[in-house]
Amino acid sequence: MVGIAVATEGATENAGGFVHAIFEQPELRGSVETSPNGSGAMLADATSPDASRQTQQGAGTVARIKHHVQVMHMAWGLAWLIGYGLRFLGDGPGERVFVDLPDRLPQTVLLVLLAGAGATTAILGVRAFGRGTTDPRSTLQAKRYGTAWLVGFVGLIITIGKISSDLSPHQSELLWGATTTGLVGALHMSGSAIWGDREQFRMGLWLTLVNVIGVIAGPGWQALIICLGAGGVTVVLATHNLLRLSRNS
Repeated sequence: MVGIAVATEGATENAGGFVHAIFEQPELRGSVETSPNGSGAMLADATSPDASRQTQQGAGTVARIKHHVQVMHMAWGLAWLIGYGLRFLGDGPGERVFVDLPDRLPQTVLLVLLAGAGATTAILGVRAFGRGTTDPRSTLQAKRYGTAWLVGFVGLIITIGKISSDLSPHQSELLWGATTTGLVGALHMSGSAIWGDREQFRMGLWLTLVNVIGVIAGPGWQALIICLGAGGVTVVLATHNLLRLSRNS
């Protein structure tokens, strides 16, 4: 019985630690210089004449990172909101047409917006996490992360474009929605693993949940769920955070 109690207590502590690791956001700290082992520890002596200047530079780096991350979120939110909104209006649940649109317009607009959001994330990702640091490892991580977005989406578009040509329109719609949203969610969570940014991890979890619900709901409903659940929520949160950052700057 003692063994069972100890095992149960250990499992509870592990579960609590996992939940804490996901939902408790640590304060972001900027550093001008990192230690040789890449741990990110501050090397500047707080009592040195340059300490104040380095602290200001670090704060500026953190503010820039936060701003770039919110711009990334806004780009994806607008892509989902507008792209899937048009898809829902042109081909809703039960093939209901709310607005008569050209056949290829919703899909074309969606792909262009997704490509734009992917490019924005790749570029800003490198700028946000790769600049303002003297650690070559951090710079390399940022470049590889940005490349992962570009390569991932280019490969996905080519692959799914080939497969979807043999599917029905509704099956193709489900496939495009599930794979693109799923990839974004996975890349957000991988970014969190690289830089310890729990906001990205929470965003990735939310997108994954919305994606699964949309696939289960089926054609028509999937577009509405991604439009509002992913697009609408992301736009509202990004707008709120950008305004808050602007007031605090």
